[in-house]
Amino acid sequence: MDDIHIGIAAPIDISYLLDFLTLDSDIVIPQGMGGTAPTAITLELLKRGRKVSVFSLDPNIETDQVLNGENLTIYLGKFRKRGRDRTKDGFRAEREFITCAIREASPDIVNAHWTYEYALGSLNTNVPVLVTARDAPLRILKFNISVYWVIRFLMACIAIHKTTHMTAVSTYIAEHLRKHFFFTKNIQIIPNGIDDYVFKNGINNAKENNKKVIFVSAANGWSKYKNEKKLLSAFNFVHKSYPFTELWMYGKGHESGGMADNWARENQVSNGVRFFGTTPHQVFLEQLSSSADVLIHPSLEESFGNIFVEAMSVGVPVIGGKFSGGVPSTLGYGKAGLLVDVKSEYEMAEAMKKLIEDKIYREKLGADGKKYAFQNYRISKIVDQYEQEYSRVLRECR
Repeated sequence: MDDIHIGIAAPIDISYLLDFLTLDSDIVIPQGMGGTAPTAITLELLKRGRKVSVFSLDPNIETDQVLNGENLTIYLGKFRKRGRDRTKDGFRAEREFITCAIREASPDIVNAHWTYEYALGSLNTNVPVLVTARDAPLRILKFNISVYWVIRFLMACIAIHKTTHMTAVSTYIAEHLRKHFFFTKNIQIIPNGIDDYVFKNGINNAKENNKKVIFVSAANGWSKYKNEKKLLSAFNFVHKSYPFTELWMYGKGHESGGMADNWARENQVSNGVRFFGTTPHQVFLEQLSSSADVLIHPSLEESFGNIFVEAMSVGVPVIGGKFSGGVPSTLGYGKAGLLVDVKSEYEMAEAMKKLIEDKIYREKLGADGKKYAFQNYRISKIVDQYEQEYSRVLRECR
């Protein structure tokens, strides 16, 4: 693999890759669009000395950009801000940028993440492509009936039909693709990973705080499928009996004065709740490690659930939905976290009460989660699996 030129087509967080770029001191560095999992894969590949080209998009640039380093080149195109502009032509400009950038860079293989514009743009080249499926398109459409998501769904249909080599982040996603998209080819299951250093250096200190029990949730968006109305109602019930508890809410829509805060106040369930809103990822991880006693994630559907692994890696016990897509498998079907029916306020409240009252169980659950995450979700292990797939795809494409 040492001499293979690897392409990554995905949203990316450029801030994590700055050490591998050679930049002028006066340059304004683009942020990228996030993409925690593909960023982690890219970073690990670079640490191994691999040559990597990244093909990505950003809504905050006006012209296409190329950022260079010794082993890293980032091709960054414009992601149109208005959803109407993107949907009226099926993300044509975004897809064409990915295609043109890949043709210019000419990598040996491209790993395209998600089954939308990045996959379609990659599959329109003559380069071997491994598509990583990261969500369940039909399930998302059911939760988000709109023209935007209808177009996204149709894009996924085309991308999946054109794909020969596929990985999925969970068995749940693989089964979704087989059942609803009739994908009959092999799908290798490769979960998301977290940087190995977190397991060595991330220490959960909240156990030393005996005055409060702090629950943390994180969700980008305020919607029915995020299910945080049920969480707020369940926590309000818990907080009445245990006034030393707090719920800290992170993510878009969960800022002070935002949609979640306003709903909580209108429905009189805001006592003990703190709204942090959108928070830099590294800051969130530091606060999760230093302050959280329990992570509770009430989402009705997750393809995998990075947030669980981030909490588990620092010994924070987790509560997730036993019917929420890929969540049960991420939590080892109960070995690494507490699984409940998140549609039931009562079950969520009872799970929170159990972890409040039984500190020994809470600490054991955190330790079990960390052990499970170390065994299954270290990024070094995950990238080993990706490199095996890259080699397999290249052999089959010769």
